[in-house]
Amino acid sequence: MSRFHEEEITCPQCGKTSRFKVWDSVNTQTDEEMKDAVRSLEAFTMHCPHCGYEHVVSYNFLYHDMDGAVMIYHAADETGEETARQAFKQAMAVLHDAAHYVCRIVHSFDEMLEKLRIADAGLDDRIIALLKLLAERQVEAQYPEFHTTGCYFIRDEEGKFIIHLIDDGTNEALNVDYEASFAELYETLRNEFSKELEEQAKDVPVIDKDWAIAFLDTVMK
Repeated sequence: MSRFHEEEITCPQCGKTSRFKVWDSVNTQTDEEMKDAVRSLEAFTMHCPHCGYEHVVSYNFLYHDMDGAVMIYHAADETGEETARQAFKQAMAVLHDAAHYVCRIVHSFDEMLEKLRIADAGLDDRIIALLKLLAERQVEAQYPEFHTTGCYFIRDEEGKFIIHLIDDGTNEALNVDYEASFAELYETLRNEFSKELEEQAKDVPVIDKDWAIAFLDTVMK
């Protein structure tokens, strides 16, 4: 079941306080409506009753999709990652299908939404991380003045998957069509690295650019 508690939150606009529901964990099997609330960030949005100001509140939070065998922990502070590891350990000890679970730790809402997007599409986030790294290297080789500061797997307005690269220094953004450029390569990598991915799958809950670099360094030796 889902768990929450309430806290007094100060509005950054008017400075007044109000009660805010903080979700410690969400189980989408018992609270299916929370799937959309998490994806829209409504579950984390404070609506100030005094001035009407809205803003997203970042806090430690566990998302648990039992049907999809996915757990994602949003670690908003220094204690979050260790709390997540303990939560995963406890859950794996009691879940009958623990071997099939994907457990991930993220440190921002952008990362969390990306993991959910990947899971919803039935894709492996480790392979997507490798493809994102490849996209970064290809773009920066083609455009040397472009320095990637953010890279996300998203859907565009037409519903197509793209790899969205951002250069905060120049405020530029570039999109790479996933289907056209990487969908076929996804299958190739999944087959080629299946053994290596299986060997380290359950021990690495943080899958990001650093993981992708380390993984490629290992398999290419």
